[in-house]
Amino acid sequence: MPKRAKILVVDDEPDILEVIEKILRDRGFEVGTAANGAVALERLAEGGYDLILSDVKMPELDGLELLQKVSLLYPEIPMVILSAFANIQDAVVAIKLGAFDYIAKPVYPDDLLLSIDRALKYQELQRATRELEWTCEGLKLWDCRYWIWPRRPRNFSCWPSSGRKAGKIKIPARSLRFFWKGPKN
Repeated sequence: MPKRAKILVVDDEPDILEVIEKILRDRGFEVGTAANGAVALERLAEGGYDLILSDVKMPELDGLELLQKVSLLYPEIPMVILSAFANIQDAVVAIKLGAFDYIAKPVYPDDLLLSIDRALKYQELQRATRELEWTCEGLKLWDCRYWIWPRRPRNFSCWPSSGRKAGKIKIPARSLRFFWKGPKN
């Protein structure tokens, strides 16, 4: 991962918070903690979190209610649900509400880290896809006939349908080449 991910761990049991926090810090993650869903929403409002790990059964605002609010307010942040009372019905409900994963307690560090890694990679893919979609929409507005992206951001010329040079624009391109034939007529 290019940057250290910041993870919010939400659980009403201090011992569990401490254990999960230690596991994550030992692996190089930045970790924030919250004792319930209401405190978690306050922490999320401060910003900067890349992932949420949350227990289900908590006072004030439980994990599934938190999941609903996070899905509406912070849809770009994946959430992994942890539960000591895991059952298939709760897992299905959590996934339908938008949870990235559902893990039964006791949590094994390898399972937890695998789920975190998958969620963060999925989040990065979503960001890259959004960036690519925005860039393609921009190219359509420029009426480009063709376009080739390099490995590094540079200024490129865009040739419109008429064949004459239209101008230069700066596009942040990742290590991919893209060939676009223009809008459909």
